[in-house]
Amino acid sequence: MTLVGLIPGRHLATLGAAGTALFLGGTAGNGEAQATRPEPRTTVEWDVGAVRSGWCLHFLMHPEASHQGLPRGISAAHASGRTGLHPALVTLVQNEPQYQDWTPAELCTVVAGRLAVGDRVFDQGDGGEPLILIWWAVAALGPEGQTTAARYFGTNSTGLKQQMKASLLDLERVKATLEPLADSEERQLRLELEGAVLFFDGHITPDTIPTERDHHWHWVAPGPRNLSWEAEASASPEASGGVAGALRIQGKRRLAIILTESPIRIFGPGFTGGSFTLRLRR
Repeated sequence: MTLVGLIPGRHLATLGAAGTALFLGGTAGNGEAQATRPEPRTTVEWDVGAVRSGWCLHFLMHPEASHQGLPRGISAAHASGRTGLHPALVTLVQNEPQYQDWTPAELCTVVAGRLAVGDRVFDQGDGGEPLILIWWAVAALGPEGQTTAARYFGTNSTGLKQQMKASLLDLERVKATLEPLADSEERQLRLELEGAVLFFDGHITPDTIPTERDHHWHWVAPGPRNLSWEAEASASPEASGGVAGALRIQGKRRLAIILTESPIRIFGPGFTGGSFTLRLRR
């Protein structure tokens, strides 16, 4: 597998393979019994089909910015000693120790043609755009050791957002469009979220050598009343490979500052086709 690094300034590499809370509402009750009654376990399942593309952008967060929006009992983790990192982050931290206490993070995007949840099917985002899911997660430590915590989870579908609110789960609204590129058949993805406007024009470069294609993620996310969600996601694509292209960042708040401060920004393996599934439970 080949990964093409998109790293500003002096960090440039071509390598071999390797927030906002999710809120749960409650049902109004009466008296002391409501206060002591254990809340029922909640599970939300998504089945995403007709996946056009998916990828994750890996970067480092300054220690002062990495502790916000995490569940109770969860703390941001340092890059030093963290397992499972993108090889480019490992190399950077080994060669430049001043970044050992920064926190690894990833911003992931899935562009799809259909999402089923329960008996509802959503086949496009707002304005007729392709349906887009996005999450921002950071490396963290919990009571049982190494974990990953979601700071942001959103979609460009107002219908899906409203459906999830009815299911007692809040999603953030992402402004997303696919815009034509001059003298090219490709389109530029524009994302507006968390104080940043991101422009990505590029594509997945499938591997010619067969590799393990499935991708898996696991996060925890904060909810109200000191509760937490657990999220498990997996992609079973038709093809996996590197991500080639360019990323441009605009904005002067929150995510824009974090991304521009990062000493490295590199795309991990991308994927196309196949399916994507997500299970959220509390």
